[in-house]
Amino acid sequence: MIKKISIIIVSILILSFVFSLTYLYSNRYVRIIEMREKIAILEKKLKAQKAKNRELAVQVELLKIPKYIEKVAREELGLVKPGEVLFLPRRK
Repeated sequence: MIKKISIIIVSILILSFVFSLTYLYSNRYVRIIEMREKIAILEKKLKAQKAKNRELAVQVELLKIPKYIEKVAREELGLVKPGEVLFLPRRK
């Protein structure tokens, strides 16, 4: 009888220990998974920002070229040199 009770008590203690470990580490495991997801999202944003940075660096280099500046001024801003006449197509 005492042997049966001691086996039950030991079994309950072992189960309690296993459940407590599971509880403690399950929260940490969930946090690890959440952090990995956040890292993946941030790495994706970083990659996009690096691509945008490269595009802007190319634009900066282009804006150092006088011919490119003139092209942008004429095509996008509609500017003309002194003495030139600007012809615009009619809108229908």
